[in-house]
Amino acid sequence: RDADDMVRIFSEAQGVLGLIIFGLGLWGAAFSTLLGIITGYALVVTDIIRLLFPSLGKPPANSTGRRSAQHHPVYRICVAFWIFSPLYVFFTGVTPVGLVLSINAMYAILIPILTPVLLKITNDERLMGQHKNGWLTNRILVFLVLVALFLTFRNLYDLLS
Repeated sequence: RDADDMVRIFSEAQGVLGLIIFGLGLWGAAFSTLLGIITGYALVVTDIIRLLFPSLGKPPANSTGRRSAQHHPVYRICVAFWIFSPLYVFFTGVTPVGLVLSINAMYAILIPILTPVLLKITNDERLMGQHKNGWLTNRILVFLVLVALFLTFRNLYDLLS
């Protein structure tokens, strides 16, 4: 039902070491992508707003004349919202363990979908210039995509059967 039950199961099955590993894993699952998600989602929302409403809150231009998304008011509002909105947990007593686990399960499904797209982008010389992937990096990434696809489909098959 909650994290306490999982702590008991891990500590009974694996002892203190299992308890420490579980605690670190739970902490890592909750906080590992916090900054990336907050800034990434804020950039996506800002780009959508700038596309749909170009005159809304234009940020000042930088030295090259380009307008930075990080200075856009919508970006700053989104970052503030996504940083402070989870604080309701402290005031309500809700335990979001199920939410954390379900979000990480969705990442397992999304990674095999997003990785080929990122692989294509990182191999585009027009976008990446001299920083585009080399042949070794491409081979390793393709291997990891295949492993992720295999594991995703195998786990989905196990779940459905």
